[in-house]
Amino acid sequence: MEIIQERDTINFIAPADEWAKVRPNGTVVSASNWYYSFVRENSILSIFELIDSADSSRLSELMSGYLSDDAKKSDDFFAEFITSFTNKLGDTFPICYIAVKLAEETESGNVLFEVRISDLRGMGDKLELYRKKMAKYHFFMSIKDEMYFEYRPSDGNFVVYKYTGGSCYKLVDEDFSQYIEKTQKPLCRDDKILLRQLDTVCSYIYRQEKTFRTTFDFTDETGEFRSAKVIGGFVAGERDMIAGVYIPDKERDSEKYYLSSAAVDPGTGLLNKRAISEYAAEMIGMIKDTDQKAWMMIIDIDDFKRVNDNFGHLFGDEVIRYTANTLSEEIGENGMVGRFGGDEFFAFVHKIPERDDIKILLKSIAKRLAIHFDPKVKITLSIGAAKYPDDGTELDEIFAKADKALYIAKEKGKDRHIIYEEKLHGGLSGDSMQSQAVSYAVSREKKRQLLCSLMTRIAMEDEKVVTGDASVQMDIRTLFDLDGITIVTDFCKTVVVSNGKYIGEPGFEGVDEWLGEKIERFGESGRYVENNVSTLQYSNPDIYRHMRSAEIGACIICVEYVDGRIHTLMSFDQFNKNRKWSDNDIDGISLIGHTITRLIKQKRVKERRAISF
Repeated sequence: MEIIQERDTINFIAPADEWAKVRPNGTVVSASNWYYSFVRENSILSIFELIDSADSSRLSELMSGYLSDDAKKSDDFFAEFITSFTNKLGDTFPICYIAVKLAEETESGNVLFEVRISDLRGMGDKLELYRKKMAKYHFFMSIKDEMYFEYRPSDGNFVVYKYTGGSCYKLVDEDFSQYIEKTQKPLCRDDKILLRQLDTVCSYIYRQEKTFRTTFDFTDETGEFRSAKVIGGFVAGERDMIAGVYIPDKERDSEKYYLSSAAVDPGTGLLNKRAISEYAAEMIGMIKDTDQKAWMMIIDIDDFKRVNDNFGHLFGDEVIRYTANTLSEEIGENGMVGRFGGDEFFAFVHKIPERDDIKILLKSIAKRLAIHFDPKVKITLSIGAAKYPDDGTELDEIFAKADKALYIAKEKGKDRHIIYEEKLHGGLSGDSMQSQAVSYAVSREKKRQLLCSLMTRIAMEDEKVVTGDASVQMDIRTLFDLDGITIVTDFCKTVVVSNGKYIGEPGFEGVDEWLGEKIERFGESGRYVENNVSTLQYSNPDIYRHMRSAEIGACIICVEYVDGRIHTLMSFDQFNKNRKWSDNDIDGISLIGHTITRLIKQKRVKERRAISF
């Protein structure tokens, strides 16, 4: 691949998406203004003479082959090239994408081809320019108290939306005929005037009028009389887009609060607490009778007081703004984001149904924040998430579970997300945020009590409390949110315990030499903590292959040595996902692991000595 460090001097603006209609022999019948300005007196030349010779020969063959085919011609002809495009006057676009398809038009019944030209080296600048223009126009639209609509004749899709605070809210997004049928029945049954006005608007859209303007009178859901102007028409240069503006009367008392200018948080441009709550409640009402899934997320900036105290409130405001922008950009049209106040945000996402996709979104948000600020500052997020309708069908219930997940994320060491699961995180013991904090504090104390009780039993009995009782193994897994536990001994050749849905046969036979050579990895503590086994892929491929064959994504391993080799090993595993272990979990797991491995090793060593005598 050629790496171009400097662009050639080009006297013409690079095309973003220019076109020409050509005959099968390559001569141009019609084209955009840019094309004629670029080729100038060479407009009489075949387009085959203006692109790279090898590509032009191939394109000519394809077009000729299509025309000479005896079979009935279809309209699916398409060819594309990365090539150079020149005007034979010294100006060249060295890297152009050229796409060729059948044109809709014909010349006296003869086939024409449409050639689209896009300059790849100038495309990045063009896209950035268009992005800035779109952002500017979206801002203009957000400060106007109007709603907008668009209609695509090709598929009949009808969308009504409004911009507030730079964010877009879709109020309608469905088939136009279904929307009309749904709205006419309740509103127009006994209102002939309204029905006639609605039919007039529909006829404009169905007839694809170039421009239209009309007044629309109606009675809203409260029974109050309203009127609005509807202005619209075809978008210039677009054959499949009708768009317009819906301008309600000035009496906006019945308008939804989250669509009003008062709903915008002045510091971030996001919705304020009341507005995002109302939006989430309305969305839940809209999807309640459907199969649609949604996620509620509460996002908190970790140790924000420390940021203000150490770096000042101006920097703190910058952190708030960047976090708000990051959340808004990453979530995009998949949902809406609001600010609850201070350093806490709220998001309702209803277009990402799958858990794995939500995890990717949350990871992307965290990564962006981590690399934007100086590592010495260390700005991180804790996020709690809950799913509709799995975790509840009412706003308060889902919010409480997302809030509980946030507190668990904080407790586990911050800088992480927790997706609520009742079997792992328990039910709700109250309705308020404070009660959730108390609830989790109680569950922490229960974890300590259970751990103390388990260690007491092991001390009084022996390791069989764990190795001989599958229910105790499950209790440990539940206590520390684990997918599996493995215990192997006799220099990693004998499996003592395998609790969990492991893929294949658990154990470390075959990699015990690697373990023996890498004792320093475990250190004096005889413990190894891995948040992400993918980091071993190149440094330690043997152990990586073993971990991945069992679908282990993260683990804590405790070992006991005999003669410098690992004799007994206990692994606490997480399947197919990374995990940021909290200090409390690492300490609790290590206590169990070291106790069990030490007891097993001592018993095995005694048994061997007894046999040798």
